[in-house]
Amino acid sequence: MHLQVLRSNETVVNSEGVVLQRTRDRAVMAVVADTKAADGMHLDHGLVLHLQSAPKADDELRRLGEAMVDRVLRELHELAQAPMIDEEYDGPLLFRTPAAAQLLASTVATEAVGTPAPLGDGGRMLELEPAWQKRLGKVVMPPFIDLVDDPTADGFGHYAIDAEGVRPSRIELVRGGVLEALLMTRTPNAVVQGSNGRARMSPALESGAAISNLSLESRRRGLSEAQLERELLARAREDGYEFAYIIESLRDGTVLGPAPRESASAYAGTGKLDLPIPARVYRIDPGGKKTLVRGALLAPVSMRLLRRIRAVGLTDERVPMRVPVGGFGGFNADVGIDGVLSQTVDVEVRTPELLIDGLELLVERGEHERHPTLVHPLRRAPSPADLTP
Repeated sequence: MHLQVLRSNETVVNSEGVVLQRTRDRAVMAVVADTKAADGMHLDHGLVLHLQSAPKADDELRRLGEAMVDRVLRELHELAQAPMIDEEYDGPLLFRTPAAAQLLASTVATEAVGTPAPLGDGGRMLELEPAWQKRLGKVVMPPFIDLVDDPTADGFGHYAIDAEGVRPSRIELVRGGVLEALLMTRTPNAVVQGSNGRARMSPALESGAAISNLSLESRRRGLSEAQLERELLARAREDGYEFAYIIESLRDGTVLGPAPRESASAYAGTGKLDLPIPARVYRIDPGGKKTLVRGALLAPVSMRLLRRIRAVGLTDERVPMRVPVGGFGGFNADVGIDGVLSQTVDVEVRTPELLIDGLELLVERGEHERHPTLVHPLRRAPSPADLTP
């Protein structure tokens, strides 16, 4: 159980005479736990409560913490008992919230950044350039999707003046599927010259562009949970599957840190993005039965995955989170609980559930597949000799 509080006194001074002083309190309460499944797979799980003020140490906080502990242990036990995913899958996936919000914070948060790629000895390092920088005015999402970032709105990502002394405004990153803007600081790129107030700085003085209150809005009426599941299975049948998968949440590396096993990674090629490990994945069968599974990895993807959003849910959900800034930030960063306050900024993502075509789930291969040299004494049945006094 972790409870951390950080107070920072910040002063922003720029060349235009702006002097801004503020004191901020940030806090986090997190529960993390780990275990091993019977086959030796090392598993971890965690829940986090992000706060923007120091919590009051009272009975309500204690009850909340106890409920978090109970839920983490219960869900970790369920995961350890769950069967492994038995084959690789290349078809539609349904991202429930918060997984849908975590997906956007792992992609848009880094690839919509307008800061140009750094210069190296051989010129600009294009492999480090955010994917959407060259897509202004082009289609990046379906025509029924708008993507808005608004730091002036009430939300966990609200702020009045950015880290460079610029007053931010609401921007439509995507309108009708077309990319209309980037997250700009005072650093220009080849196309956009001015800042739109997206410079953020963590208490550890890491600065860069970041989202604030990001909202995905659909011009098309959303589907109910049952309708989404029927559409998911119908699209899976078109791809040759009699089942499909639902991702409930992604692993939160900003709290848990790097995955506890080397096999929990899928290596990206040029232009590909590594996505977080699915934390809770369900296989859904034609009759609607859902089975929790483990050992699934999301294959590396390009930003074209957001063009394959086929349907959205009926209602949306606000998900507060803390992410590092810039092109190497986002929800996919493995900061860990020690740096979750000092190395991040506050953001919020609001989105409905997302049904996305053409994503690949890989089967994790690793050390857990090896048979143990010795049977763990707590996992074997007692022999008559063990019961003899």
